[in-house]
Amino acid sequence: MESSPQRLNDQLKQVLRLRRSQKTSIFLVCVVIASLFWLLNAFSKDYATIVDLPVRYTNLPEDQVLTSELPQQLAVELRGYGFDLLSYLLGTADDTLVVNGNDLISSRKNPNTVLYSTRPLFERMAGQLNPGVQLKGILTDTLRFRVEERITRLVPVKANVQLQLATQYLEAGQRLIDPPVIELSGPRSAVVQVREINTEVLQLDNVNADVKQQLALEIPSGSNRFEMKPSNVALQIPVDKFTDASIDLPVTVENLPESLSLNLIPDTVTLNYQVALGRYSEVKHEDFRLVVDFAEFNEKHHKKLRVRVEQSPAFISNPSLAPKKVEFILKR
Repeated sequence: MESSPQRLNDQLKQVLRLRRSQKTSIFLVCVVIASLFWLLNAFSKDYATIVDLPVRYTNLPEDQVLTSELPQQLAVELRGYGFDLLSYLLGTADDTLVVNGNDLISSRKNPNTVLYSTRPLFERMAGQLNPGVQLKGILTDTLRFRVEERITRLVPVKANVQLQLATQYLEAGQRLIDPPVIELSGPRSAVVQVREINTEVLQLDNVNADVKQQLALEIPSGSNRFEMKPSNVALQIPVDKFTDASIDLPVTVENLPESLSLNLIPDTVTLNYQVALGRYSEVKHEDFRLVVDFAEFNEKHHKKLRVRVEQSPAFISNPSLAPKKVEFILKR
């Protein structure tokens, strides 16, 4: 019997909580209904408001570049009922202001400036807005743009490649870029400063086969009005396993007076080099030329002449001579 009062107390508390919860729910429903009525009343009224509309440019002059920033939006004043203006306020309307480059006129005060009156733009847009929306005006009456002569020139392409070859492999020939030059057009003052166009960075590790890659070109700094044709190039780098090789070659004497004769000791020098296995058989004696320059001879200080490689095949690498200097016997 002692637990009956406790049960009664708990039931009373539960009933009170339920009533409070019901009152709260009723209150929230009333707030939502009132808000909806307020919104319906508000959006049924006539308003004037200012919104930003996107801008698109057409028929821009081909022989000139607009070097100033082109506005991507223009502020306009609209009038209409709230419901009709809602898509503009939310930025979901499809209307776009179209600036026609044929309507640009040169400034009389500054030959490097062109002007665009927004009056024709206002007249075209006035009848294109959503039903119930009226265009009252464009807040900017005249757009001003700086212009510069457009030029086009050929610019060489430089491949930005970081190549890590696998052990016992080397580049087996020249790197080929196709095309090696591209057309760059833009403002004259910026185009003439560009000496080369870099590709995007290509980083390859442990390479043991030919590289064939399409690379995008990086837009040069100096202007945001550059145009490039094409915008990417093909890069080829031949890669092959290499072998160490050597060849014994005669040495030619240069700048020796006719009244003198010179005997080199030794008269042949060994050239050590590395070559791709696939091109080993292409190495020929006649593709090399080793020389010493008698003009370097100094009777007091030089008793040997330095040998240098004046000619060698482009596809060999890491050439080294043994010996690097030769003795000689001079006869007068």
